[in-house]
This record gives sequence, C-alpha cells and structure tokens, in this order.
Amino acid sequence: MTGEPSTAAHPCKLFLHLSGIEHSRIKVRHPQTNGSTENINQTLQKGFYKVAFRKKLYQSIEAIQKDMDDFMRYYNNQRTNQGKHCQNRTLMQTFLDGRSLYPQYMFENNVEENQAA
Repeated sequence: MTGEPSTAAHPCKLFLHLSGIEHSRIKVRHPQTNGSTENINQTLQKGFYKVAFRKKLYQSIEAIQKDMDDFMRYYNNQRTNQGKHCQNRTLMQTFLDGRSLYPQYMFENNVEENQAA
C-alpha cells in the first residue's frame, strides 16, 4: 500500500506486476487503512530492526531478508495478538477462522445488494 501516486515509481509497478502482487492505495481521508499500514511499519521497526541490528552485524541484504522472513513467520504464526479482531489468537489463526466465514459473508452481502436493486 502506498499513499500518493508519485511514490509508486515505474520500476516498482513492474516488480509488482511480475511478482503477481496487486498494488493498492490508501483511501483519502480513511485513517483506519493508514493506521493498519503504520502499525505494521512500527512493528517491523520495534520488533525486528531495532533488535536485529543490536544483535548482529549483517554482511548482506540476503542475511537481513532471511532474519526478517523468520521474524514474520513468528509474527504471523506464533505470536498472539490482542487486537480487536484477533482476540488473543495468532494472525494466521484469525485469517483461517475468517476464511470459513467468507462464503457466508459474501452470500449475505449479495442478498442485501439484490434486495436494494
């Protein structure tokens, strides 16, 4: 996610396209989306970078990436989250639990849209 369109340079767009990643922009005057983005940035800064750079002198980008991947696996699969939606589950547990609700949610929204039409 990015803010202003000017921050998404052409090489970035090409990389995202080749990687099969959909680029999305933060909605104007939508602090919830921006808050989520800022939250993960703060988590990476405090939980990974500050700790990792105190413990280790990295010799390559690949070494940093490997340790960051390990941190993200821990963050997503082992660390519980006390947030409003997670309720002391891991992010992966929350995601998997939500997947089972998706068909029901989509059906309910389609019914509401059809009734409104």
